[in-house]
Amino acid sequence: MIDKNLNYIKYFLNLIKDFDESTVLNPDLSGIETPNLVTEEFKINKHELIEFCRKNCITESVLFLAGACLALNKFTFSNKNLIFHENNLIFTTNFENRKITIEDYLIQIQKDYKENLKYVNFSIDDLIKEYDLKSGVYYSFNKDLDLDSLGYKYDFYLNIMENHEEFILSASYNDQLYSAEYIKLFLKSINQIINQFLSIDILNSSLLDIYLVKEDEDFKFHENKTPFIHKRFEKQVEKNPDHMSLVSDGERLTYGELNKKANRIANALIKKGVKPKSNIVIMFHRNSNLIAAILAVLKAGCAYIPIDMAFPKERIIYMSQNSQADYILAENNELFENAISIEELLQEENDENPDVEISPDDLAYILYTSGSTGLPKGVMGSHRNVTNGFTEDEGNIIYQAYSKMKKNIGVITVSFVAFIADFMSLTYGNTLVFANDEEAKNIESLTKLMEKEKPDAFTFTTPSRLKQYLEYEPFAKALSSINQISMGGEKVSEELMPVLLSNDEMIPYVIYGCTEVTGIGTIEKITDIDNELTIGDAPYNVVAQIRDIDGRILPQGVMGEIYIGGCGISKGYYNMDDESQKSFITINNIPFYKTGDFGVENSEGKLISKGRMDNQIKLRGLRIEIGEIEANITKFPNIKQTAVVVKKINNNDHLCAYFTAGEEIDVKALKKYLQERLTTYMVPTVFMQLDELPRTPNGKIFLKKLPKPVLNLELVAPETETEKMLFDISTSVAESTEFGVTDDLYAAGFTSLTLMKLSAVVFEETGVNLNISKLIDEPTIRNIAKEIDNAQESSAKLDKIIESAKNSTYIPLTANQLGVYYECAQNPDEPQYNLPCLIRFDKSIDAERLRESIIKTFDTYPYLKTRIVMHGDQLMHKRDDSIAIDEIPIVEVPQISDEEIYNLNFKKFELLGGQLFRAKIYKTDNEVVLFFDMHHIITDGASVNILFKSFSNAYEGKEIEKETIDGYINALIENENENSDEYIACERYFHDLLSQEVDSTVLTPNING
Repeated sequence: MIDKNLNYIKYFLNLIKDFDESTVLNPDLSGIETPNLVTEEFKINKHELIEFCRKNCITESVLFLAGACLALNKFTFSNKNLIFHENNLIFTTNFENRKITIEDYLIQIQKDYKENLKYVNFSIDDLIKEYDLKSGVYYSFNKDLDLDSLGYKYDFYLNIMENHEEFILSASYNDQLYSAEYIKLFLKSINQIINQFLSIDILNSSLLDIYLVKEDEDFKFHENKTPFIHKRFEKQVEKNPDHMSLVSDGERLTYGELNKKANRIANALIKKGVKPKSNIVIMFHRNSNLIAAILAVLKAGCAYIPIDMAFPKERIIYMSQNSQADYILAENNELFENAISIEELLQEENDENPDVEISPDDLAYILYTSGSTGLPKGVMGSHRNVTNGFTEDEGNIIYQAYSKMKKNIGVITVSFVAFIADFMSLTYGNTLVFANDEEAKNIESLTKLMEKEKPDAFTFTTPSRLKQYLEYEPFAKALSSINQISMGGEKVSEELMPVLLSNDEMIPYVIYGCTEVTGIGTIEKITDIDNELTIGDAPYNVVAQIRDIDGRILPQGVMGEIYIGGCGISKGYYNMDDESQKSFITINNIPFYKTGDFGVENSEGKLISKGRMDNQIKLRGLRIEIGEIEANITKFPNIKQTAVVVKKINNNDHLCAYFTAGEEIDVKALKKYLQERLTTYMVPTVFMQLDELPRTPNGKIFLKKLPKPVLNLELVAPETETEKMLFDISTSVAESTEFGVTDDLYAAGFTSLTLMKLSAVVFEETGVNLNISKLIDEPTIRNIAKEIDNAQESSAKLDKIIESAKNSTYIPLTANQLGVYYECAQNPDEPQYNLPCLIRFDKSIDAERLRESIIKTFDTYPYLKTRIVMHGDQLMHKRDDSIAIDEIPIVEVPQISDEEIYNLNFKKFELLGGQLFRAKIYKTDNEVVLFFDMHHIITDGASVNILFKSFSNAYEGKEIEKETIDGYINALIENENENSDEYIACERYFHDLLSQEVDSTVLTPNING
């Protein structure tokens, strides 16, 4: 008997070696009342089944068991089953090879079932308890089940009974977990599977041929008349050249101006030898240069590869190398010596639309996402992929939304696919308010931008970010101008929707998608909070389906994998064919992407997302491959094994890393190592070194048994008044007091979003606008307190300097101004530092009104009226805000050329004592022409652009925005800084550096001209 018991234990352990848990029929309810066992039945005529079993030498019990196991595979999205039957005996199936024929499948089931019945008299209750196997599904054939004695041990009992004419499929189930309709569907599915066994050639048909819903092959796609992104933009330029296209970082560009700027960049690239279908890295701060560069790359027939400047160095280098980038457009970047400067490209004079021939299926971009192999994956998106979703058709929900918006605000990082939602507003003639780096991260700055611009649409944000922002009252008020808002990247919380729907004018949209499907796989317009929140259905030219483990369509109500198909499916992963083949497939000539997300289709045909099915997660809307984090951790010296999971800390989700190592690991060094390789949001909050990782019986890491995260905090108490104030604010935001002023706030449970909330509260309390990037990089209360103290000290100094500037007549020049002055003095007859410009308007412009606008602008900016004089033995500004500017002549001529205007007016300024700008207006028969010149000693190119915008505002009767810090104040600040310790240290450094006898480097000439 002992030997038999040992044999059974060995048999039992072999059965469960590939299982972490028993099979549970996925519930469709989550009731909270006392459960009852309810029974549903389905009857099947038995004669044909008996004949099939006789012919194929199997028993009826095996036939129904095989049908039930295959139905469970489809309902649980698994190729394995661990169920219970007589005397709590365990029966398992594991058919990873889904190409096995139906005949071999039935033979294997019968063989395993016979072997299983040998142990029917053994009790295994202790083993079940030891290995924590939940009692999920119980199968019985022709047995009278005593449910009263079995009770609620199992949530689902399947008993096959028979009478003279019929087999009766009887299911008893927990009515708080399952609905009657769902159980009936499961029983019908068993019947449908068995009927297919009976009707097909089981010798030549496999498990892959068995379906619960027949495929609909009749799906028609609609052609897009303008399948190129840049051509759609150019159409808007033709329609409304003077309409505002872009507002960003203090700059405002019309469609005509943005188009010309993009064309100059594109034509310059083409002149440099850029060929169509080249890959071009773009790496800029968030401003008009970034938007223009993207348009330019598309106009040149190339694919843009956006890289966030905040990414770690190694990640940036990997992306540029993996994408085989032919060219790199970068801003002040030391990583790429061969980078092309945007300023250089903008010198190009040709601002006409380039004529480059490409196909709609050529690449528009490569966007990098987190990769399971430890390396990011580059997703290839074509023009057709993008333009498909934005087709002008009344049946297109995306078109309906974009055609109603006028001005949308964009905050999403350009390296994320959701940026396309912001960018494509430019193809509808809307105004894109493109938040700069600070505004995109800092809630106070973003709120000010929204208050000023009053956008009517928020094209994309994540629900968790929006929920956090709404806790900042000024932002909530600023949101009142918004008529529509789109959210995605994660599940929308139940608390958020009532807040949004309380504004009758606002339409919230929920978007489900990912980079591989060009951002939008399904979309839902939310109008009612009483109904279950879904992710909607497929938009224009897109198919959204729920499929089973074998890639077959599932009935409504059954959970499976979400497949997105149609014109929006990208072209795969760049240089990763094996990875592409796993996720990108073709069904009935339709390209599909297997999302790796579980989902259910409800009775209305709308999808409900049920979370990830693999090792990928969504954390605060950001898609993260756990494998990439684990792969980088294991590269750290002496670390052997690792597991990364999401755990709750102070009610927020955080990444927690568990690892084993050959020695004690310095966690700070490990974290720094990861920060150099991973983006900020991928670096775990908590690291725990364990002697060993918990394992399941089959040797896998038992994630559920990983210990609760332990926060190794110093708990240092606040010392200064600022630290005490900040600590009180922080504990209120975090709803916890378990941290100190020197502890990393991430480790204390903060997230980037709660740090933004902290920044907002600090601003309300102190008026100090914290640097969000620095806050996220060095998040301790002590560091933040120092920044507040420094800011308040600087603010007090600035107030004093501003007051001093108002009351001073003579103010020193800056070092740069002195340099310009002395260089001009050496070449007194050369107007080398003049900044002339000439603008031609049509004759509808009122010349008198234009002159008055210029005068009003200079009265608003009195620094520009400054004179440079000798005061004692020093060159100084002389301030006189009341001084009148020189007359601006209006000259009437039939016509005049640019050359003639320059010959008449382009001359040097009298630097000492003279006015440092001049203007003249010409009225011709057909035009009004403005000539304007200014000396570089009081301005630069960017300032001239702002000045001309101010001329325009004054002409249109709009308010001119005043400066906080003008040239006078800037000069006094520099003068003040010359006495600071930092300035003296810098001066000493360069003095020591240049005191060595080394000549500056000169490129050796090869011509002696």
